[in-house]
Amino acid sequence: SSFLGQHRFASVVWSGDTLASFECLKRQIAMSINYQMSGDPRWTMDIGGFFRPGDQYTSEEYHLLLLRWFQFGVFVPIFRLHGGGTNTELWNFGNETQSLIVESAINLRYRLIPYIYSGFQRVQDHGYTMGRAMAFDFLHDKFARNISDQF
Repeated sequence: SSFLGQHRFASVVWSGDTLASFECLKRQIAMSINYQMSGDPRWTMDIGGFFRPGDQYTSEEYHLLLLRWFQFGVFVPIFRLHGGGTNTELWNFGNETQSLIVESAINLRYRLIPYIYSGFQRVQDHGYTMGRAMAFDFLHDKFARNISDQF
């Protein structure tokens, strides 16, 4: 969701309108790393998927997916929950799901704010990335170059 040279304008890009599935969540990890390797450090995605199931507020399977997506979202540059035509406030998913998300993801994100601010300052001053591909920091490790789901 961007254009060549967009990174020069400090805009935020996202992975597009994603499906709410574990397979799509898995692909977001590689997308995050690869997009940032292309030179734009301000990447995000729709936590929970943009297209969600009709039973999203009551489905235990979807609640687990949403929890895992939040836990990944803690570590991407821009932390945002978004979905098409849905009410995304956490209380809509029930007290248990809301508590699990707050305790395992949102509280951690708040604790990381000084680190995140420092990271964005490094982006601004030195052209760094927020999500680092393993190959960036382990240049001579031939295995690190092939890891697409770890940063």
